[in-house]
Amino acid sequence: MRAELSGLVICGMAVGLFFVCETFRAEEQCMKDTWAAFGRDNYPDAIKHADQCIESFRAAVDKEQERLTRSGEPEPPVGTVSESEYKKIVARGLLNDVAAAFFVKAQSAEKLYRTNKANSVEYRRIAEESYKATCQYAYGRAWDPKGWFWSPCSAAKEHLPLN
Repeated sequence: MRAELSGLVICGMAVGLFFVCETFRAEEQCMKDTWAAFGRDNYPDAIKHADQCIESFRAAVDKEQERLTRSGEPEPPVGTVSESEYKKIVARGLLNDVAAAFFVKAQSAEKLYRTNKANSVEYRRIAEESYKATCQYAYGRAWDPKGWFWSPCSAAKEHLPLN
């Protein structure tokens, strides 16, 4: 069981679940680092932290995305949602964060592509690949602090193709 109270993560049940709780802490920290670097316009660090999240959790998330797709589960809504939908979306924490990590990586690479002429071809490639990869996780949702969910995949599609 995992519960969050004012940012505090509480892990319980059997000792065997302790690792799962630690995984959630690592995942939360890597996305905090990713968003913080992006917010400071430190795009190389945002890419680095996003890559750490992706590399750490992608294998598990790929299985979850495949399971959801195979089962015909409807994609979660965006915007404000009911309490039951909120819980369902939040329970997919790793999936949400890998989708968001790809999106932040893409946004960071696009910003570097548009401003860094020396490596513009490489940053353009990274941005396009990352936007496309974001949409591999169509069930992923990101939380806007204003109180609603958005789809990293839908946002990524708005950036393709890059000009």
